Formats: sequence, C-alpha cells, structure tokens
Amino acid sequence: MKQAPGYGPQPITLGNVQCIMEMQTFQRALAYPAALDAEGNVILVEEAKKEAPYFCPLCRTPFIIREGAKRRKHFAHKRLPEKPCSVETVTHLAAKNIIARALRAAIRENRPYPIRWLCPECGKEHVGNLARPGRQVELEAPIGKGARADVLVKSKRGKPLVAIEVVVSHFPEPETLDFYRSQRITVVIVPVKPDSLADLFEGIHLTDPEYVYNAPCRQPLCPSCAERCRLCLRSPFRLRS
Repeated sequence: MKQAPGYGPQPITLGNVQCIMEMQTFQRALAYPAALDAEGNVILVEEAKKEAPYFCPLCRTPFIIREGAKRRKHFAHKRLPEKPCSVETVTHLAAKNIIARALRAAIRENRPYPIRWLCPECGKEHVGNLARPGRQVELEAPIGKGARADVLVKSKRGKPLVAIEVVVSHFPEPETLDFYRSQRITVVIVPVKPDSLADLFEGIHLTDPEYVYNAPCRQPLCPSCAERCRLCLRSPFRLRS
C-alpha cells in the first residue's frame, strides 16, 4: 500500500536540521519563574532549594535551576521537551496560586492582605483588605454558568464577594465582566509579569482604574452636601470587620 504524501519518515535536509537547532535554541532561552515541588505545590524560583527536585507545571518533566551573570535566576527544562511549554501559562498558574496561598495565610493568621487601587469615580487611590476573618478562598472557582474565577473570595456563608482574575496577556472577555456585574461581584484584574510574582505575597497594587470593576467608591458623594466626604461605603475591601 502506498503511503499518502507527507506521511512517514521525512528526509533529513539542511533546512530541517536548522529548524530543529533554532527550536532548541529558543527553548533553552525560556526562563520559567515557577515550578512544582515533589508534593505538587507551586514554588517560585526565589523559594527554590538547589538540592530539591522540581518539575514543569505543564509537561511535568524535571526542571533545573539556572542562574548566571547576565540572566536572573530561573527554572529550565533538564531535557528539552518535544514542544515548548508556555512561560505565560506557567506565570498565570503561579500568580493565582500565590494569591490564594497568601490570602489563606492572612485569614488564618488574622492579618490583612492589602489591596490598593485607583478609583474610577473619585480618581484617588483607595486601600482595603481582602482577608477579613472567616472568609473563604477558592482556586478556579465556577460561579454559576457564567464564569470561572482564577481566585474567588467568599463570605463566611459562601457568598461570592470578589473574583480575582490574573492577566498575563489577555483581559477577561466582556461577557465575563458583564456576568460579574449582573451578580454584583467585585472584579479585581491583576496584571502580572514573571519577575513580579513575589510581590503578590505582600498584597495587590493596581495602578489603572480599569483594573477594578463593581467596587464602590470609599469616598462617595454625601447626600447632604453633594461633595465627597470621608464616609466609608460598605465594601468587600473594607479594613474593619
């Protein structure tokens, strides 16, 4: 039986060899900011110990730690996989796990997990706390049939309060934001880069008013004087319980 054209072993040509070499060079240049440890926990490269085993969160093959004079400390594949694993996907995975881990620790230890954001209403920076006592934190949490939050903060009774969406390259779809708005759920959009993941252990700092949706202004207009006063509107970010 004749084989269809394009199937079966391909002849080795100079072009094929060059393509393979270019792909290997590209893969060696990839710097991963996080890995899985032996228990499956997400570990940043800053936390990693050289003697411990680490694995790629995507293909699950062994990682090694690399550090040089010209490049930051990072994880890399011990043996190059057939297809490159996305640094963006690893960064997204690490970010949502760090936020959830930091939030749970803050709630457990009864300390704040601060959030700073620019208010689209008054233009000022507000400060709040996402880790009030008794709150629950879920990863990849489905909310009805309309959305799945990267990290979901819920009340003591399980009511969705704040959906945290990690953004490496793509913002949430408008339909998703509309769904959150219809459910009166505050949305926090956290843009991340591989070299800024460790900052998420300390809190969330947003510098663009479009990164927070459905959050009431903490300095609303006073019904008496029609000016912004220091009244604190009830908010999922308020510092006091």
